[in-house]
Amino acid sequence: MKSDRARSKILRISRFGVVGFALIAYFITSSSGDTILSMVGYAWGGFGAAFGPLIILSLTWKGTTRTGALAGMIIGAVTIFIVKNYIKIEGEYFYELLPGFILAFIAILIVSMLTKKPSEETLQKID
Repeated sequence: MKSDRARSKILRISRFGVVGFALIAYFITSSSGDTILSMVGYAWGGFGAAFGPLIILSLTWKGTTRTGALAGMIIGAVTIFIVKNYIKIEGEYFYELLPGFILAFIAILIVSMLTKKPSEETLQKID
């Protein structure tokens, strides 16, 4: 059981963390010309591109490897960032999730095919 001193320290660290993240969020939103809705869309696009293909492939394809999963998460997140910040299509709204999702899906497939497959023991645990 933790002492009162340890609990107090944890509580203080937690409060500073909340205040710190609130300040970071405030500075991000105040320096950006975007609306809160567009920022939330950007965040969800990042989650969707980084984790969506991985979840689908890990549930449907036994060939997904750890390295392939990591590659897909990185490619998806980086693609979202690049498309959002550096690729502009005049007059059109282009949601960055689509290219991020597609490239992450392809990256997981290719890297998983090129890297060592999970052991039979691991695959049996999945079944």
